[in-house]
Amino acid sequence: ESINKLDQRRVAIKRVSLKKSSSKERALKEIRCLAVLNHPNLIQYYYAWHECPPSGWQEEKDGNLMATNNELT
Repeated sequence: ESINKLDQRRVAIKRVSLKKSSSKERALKEIRCLAVLNHPNLIQYYYAWHECPPSGWQEEKDGNLMATNNELT
């Protein structure tokens, strides 16, 4: 869970590694399905984006996040 800095809404973020073309196709199918769903028992889909961060970026950010979470508990 995170807070959108622009509108202050609570959001869930799903990050997926897309190293294989089959993974990319599966992710696109999921995005398209979520985009048309509208049900009170499902989390509402807002948007998706594609990034190509530098190598090692994910591990560094995850380490920072875990350290922050440990300080809060």
